[in-house]
Amino acid sequence: MDTKFAWLTTEKGEKAILYNNYLYHLKRENKNTSSRYVCTFKSCSRSITLKNNVIIKSNDENPNHEPKLPENVQRRRENGTAGPVPVFQAWKSTLYSIRKTVLPPTPLSLSSIIIPEDMYFISTL
Repeated sequence: MDTKFAWLTTEKGEKAILYNNYLYHLKRENKNTSSRYVCTFKSCSRSITLKNNVIIKSNDENPNHEPKLPENVQRRRENGTAGPVPVFQAWKSTLYSIRKTVLPPTPLSLSSIIIPEDMYFISTL
């Protein structure tokens, strides 16, 4: 039927398909070696079925959201003029956990702040 799609990896490292500027993730692999992919937008009913890297069935009518990538951005990515930008949400939990290990904990009250002696300031007025 159709082979014009691109294999991608989601922010969580799962394999995904970009087809008609909509992003699909793997829902299940069937016993007949076909795979069913559904739209990554949770309330969207779009789905495609692949067999031997060919789309054999596509339910892509009535989208309830905009495409994932506008056509010009997709074209620029294919031509190499626009690289993928890391998404903050994908790295958020990792960055926060690293920050917790590097920085001291945030004090909960003024009495819990400990100032070393060499940092004292004594006013001589």
